Amino acid sequence: VADSIAAAAHIVAGFASQGSPGAPAEVQQKAPQMVGALGPAWTRGEIERPAGQENMGTWTASVYTQEQQARLRVDKFGKPLASVVPDAIPQAEAASREIVPGEETVGMPGGLRTSVVQAAESLASQIGPGIRICVLGGTAFRGPDSEALTAGLAAQLDAALSASAVFITGGMAGVQETFAKHCPNAKVFNLLQIGGSSGYGVGVDLEAGESLDERKKIFGQIGDIYITVEGGPGVAQEARDAFARGAGIVPLMRTGGASEGQFGFPPEALKPPAFAEAAHWELLQRADVPVADSIAA
Repeated sequence: VADSIAAAAHIVAGFASQGSPGAPAEVQQKAPQMVGALGPAWTRGEIERPAGQENMGTWTASVYTQEQQARLRVDKFGKPLASVVPDAIPQAEAASREIVPGEETVGMPGGLRTSVVQAAESLASQIGPGIRICVLGGTAFRGPDSEALTAGLAAQLDAALSASAVFITGGMAGVQETFAKHCPNAKVFNLLQIGGSSGYGVGVDLEAGESLDERKKIFGQIGDIYITVEGGPGVAQEARDAFARGAGIVPLMRTGGASEGQFGFPPEALKPPAFAEAAHWELLQRADVPVADSIAA
């Protein structure tokens, strides 16, 4: 199990080193942008960087100062004033006015409807900068080593990437809860359907989607990297959505289920990325090696 932990950590770090529009400037300078990722406008060079900060409880957000807001005509999060809506109305309202006829929509807080991509963009602006690492997995552990693998990987990534990444769960029991509770230093966000609560006591709960299905569609659009542990059809669907738009997938194949390729999991995501060493990728597959090696791979 130790070998598997080591292998997974190496591969996640490899994907993270590819960069992301949501990553801090120092990360972007080291690597090209990751395909399909979302992030605030300033990280894409569309507007100057915010000069202020705001304490969000468990993390600090970059915000625009009063002087910048007046000069650039934006709100504190950089949203143009022409499309700013009152604080009581979610940002998704502005986006919902631009929905293309026939485009699939999802519910947002306040009874609004917006496209899946626009919902993800709105949430990304709330989450702030950083490589977004999403966690997918079953609501109960089935494999003998899956829980130890999840906890060990979370702790190792928390230690290595907490300054440059945020971790996102779907607020479910099992894999996601275990991962969140082993990230004491990183920013953790739990994306739930409207009215839901993770009950973790860890991280910040965000709401989007009027049903679990809608929430899953949004979840598949918001991350830069997706780690999968075990899982069924739902995990496979979210992985397909993420992979289709270019997100990095790190399947812990040794845990079985969707992560092993079942339930329509994208087969191409089971192949190692160009930067990954063959030995590391093999450790994600083999259940006969120590968990720690699979994590660090």
